[in-house]
Amino acid sequence: MAPRNSKTAEPAPESALDSATPPAAPAAPVTRLAKKEFVDRVAAASGAKKKLAREIVEATLAALGDALSKGEDVVLPPLGRMRVSRSRDNASGEVLNIKLRRGPSGGKAQKDVTEPLAEAEE
Repeated sequence: MAPRNSKTAEPAPESALDSATPPAAPAAPVTRLAKKEFVDRVAAASGAKKKLAREIVEATLAALGDALSKGEDVVLPPLGRMRVSRSRDNASGEVLNIKLRRGPSGGKAQKDVTEPLAEAEE
């Protein structure tokens, strides 16, 4: 006599498995943009000499850091809106958790990034 409610697991056909679980997307490699490379990119995009670009980048980053340390919201249209969500001090320095809200990728919210923010000095 065969046992009641006996269920034998049969392997599912491969085509059923393929359609049930979508293939996992490959993980994007983690990349890092160091200050030197950032300065090089700014110099190339602006046509400025690297020394001047470095001074401007360092002043900009210092101003951003000061504003965020004070808890100010920073609104930079091409980049987005930055707000400190949490902060704490530890032995190695100040730790800020920052939320970055980016606008939509098209439409009125985003301007042409090739348009200069200020007129060039002559």
